[in-house]
Amino acid sequence: MILILDYGVGNLLSIKRAFKFFDVEIKISSSMEDFNNSSHLVLPGVGSFGFAMENIEKKNLKEKINNYANSGRPILGTCLGMQLLLNSSEEFGNFKGLGLIKGKVRTLKNLNNNQNPIKLPNIGWQKLKFDNNNQLLLDIDSKDEFYHVHSYYCEIENNSEILSFGKFENNFFPNIIWKKNIFGVQFHPEKSGQSGLKLINNFINLKFW
Repeated sequence: MILILDYGVGNLLSIKRAFKFFDVEIKISSSMEDFNNSSHLVLPGVGSFGFAMENIEKKNLKEKINNYANSGRPILGTCLGMQLLLNSSEEFGNFKGLGLIKGKVRTLKNLNNNQNPIKLPNIGWQKLKFDNNNQLLLDIDSKDEFYHVHSYYCEIENNSEILSFGKFENNFFPNIIWKKNIFGVQFHPEKSGQSGLKLINNFINLKFW
């Protein structure tokens, strides 16, 4: 069973619709029973980092997510869900994250080298820049494009935990990260057409680490 985590933030129904293209059981929930019975966990996300983490703490989900990660079962964070995997964020302050992958969420303004006014959020379709045979990228190539909409990016401590890059203002930012069974994508696979469905199917087919 695929568990789409309900923590009061996110595009839950659009994520569920994308997974329903495949022959899998899907639940939107945050119950302990569904944590225990699921094979894969999805952390969706739309909104602000601090508000999302506040909800996760209020619902006592942080320990459940950490235990899930330690169990070896696959986890996928999308957009804000990817950012929550990191240690902290500077979005509207300084907030602690889940700490599953070492790094910090920073504003895209930091990638603006020429100091000219920039337009945020970063919206549009981008191809992936990667050189990795990770199973999440199976059958995905340079022709596939993915839909991005974000104003912050993930600054990752360990470059080996970056699977792919996107581009903003002639600079690159990580748009897929991973650590063993934990994956994050900065884009919205559920809004990325056939390319997004390929990635979702690859995630479904991931086994225990």
